[in-house]
This record gives sequence, structure tokens and C-alpha cells, in this order.
Amino acid sequence: MTVQYNWSFRNGANGFAIGGGTPSATATHTIRHNAAWNNDGHGFVDEGNTAALTVGNNTSYRNRGLGFSIGTAPATLRYNVAAGNTQGDQGLAGAVKQTHNSWQGEAATFRSADPQVAEGARTADGALPSTTFLATANGAGASMTG
Repeated sequence: MTVQYNWSFRNGANGFAIGGGTPSATATHTIRHNAAWNNDGHGFVDEGNTAALTVGNNTSYRNRGLGFSIGTAPATLRYNVAAGNTQGDQGLAGAVKQTHNSWQGEAATFRSADPQVAEGARTADGALPSTTFLATANGAGASMTG
């Protein structure tokens, strides 16, 4: 399954749970161009999923957990951005391949840290609003153009 161009904010749990259940799901996923901010849990978490994950160009900002919590899945993480998460940018274990992520020293400066437009109404056709919130100048992280 591919999950792309979605936003998760102000939830009482994790932003994007890429697995979970009892027993935990084992499913390959591609997660790209998503943003998670101000959630009570992690921004992105595998929740015990042991299948391969491709996680690219996502942004985790000011979540109460980790930005990216990938503890069991063999995963490839590239061009992701994590900033201001209470428990840190990432918690990675196992067979994780990573390149060009913000916690690896790749600078990612947000054009705006004000969520007002992003948290506003959708466009007339139901699309996400275009915003500079969490957008970066270097192309890393989520595309916030709606």
C-alpha cells in the first residue's frame, strides 16, 4: 500500500501508524510526502510491522513521541525531516537503511512554522490547502503544496 500527500495533526495518538493490531500487521508499505505535527504520540511508527517499509520525504514536527519510531520493520528512510519532537528525532532499530535525513546532518529549514493555513479549511474541491508550513528549501520532508 502507498500512503502519500496526507497530513496528521492534533491527534490523541500517533500521527501515522504503519502497522499495529493484534497480532501486528505484516504488510509492505510506501509512505511518502506526509506530515505529522502536534500529535500526542510518535509522528511515524511501525507498531510492530515486520514487513519492508519505504519512508521518504515525510516531516515529523512537534509530536510528543519520537519523530520516526521504526523498531521492527526493515525500512529505507530517505529525505525525511524531524524537528521539535519531545522524545527526539528518531528511534531506529534493526535493518534500517537511511540517507539524507535531517538527523543525519542534512539541514532542513522550514519556510514557515505557523500551522494556521495548513489547519484551515480545505479547498472547494476537497484538496489540502497549499502552504509554506513545514516546506523546506532543499526538497527534504513533505511536499506541503496540497
